[in-house]
Amino acid sequence: MTRSRKRKAAREAAEAERKAFEADFGTVKGTAEAKSPPTVSMDPPKNQIRSGYGRAASVREKRVVTGINDLTMALQRYGYADEVAEVMIRLAQQAVDRGQTEIPGFTIEVKAFVR
Repeated sequence: MTRSRKRKAAREAAEAERKAFEADFGTVKGTAEAKSPPTVSMDPPKNQIRSGYGRAASVREKRVVTGINDLTMALQRYGYADEVAEVMIRLAQQAVDRGQTEIPGFTIEVKAFVR
């Protein structure tokens, strides 16, 4: 087969594939109406997920904290925790790195660091 025949055969195969796709899903450019995908009714999730082998996994609900509604109440509850102090010191250090010289409630010292 010559190159032109191979190219022609490849073009015809691509054209047939495109036409089959458009028959199933509509045109890509949207000139013809695309068929809507079939809707599937879903059952609610089961309590256990089982595979063909191994242990079954169970589905449980868990409460997750996603935000703070009242910062004052949150600080009253967790204000003296070590983790909160570490986060506040890190935030204060970021402010000092940006050029702030005094931050109320924090002690700022000048230390020498060797690079």
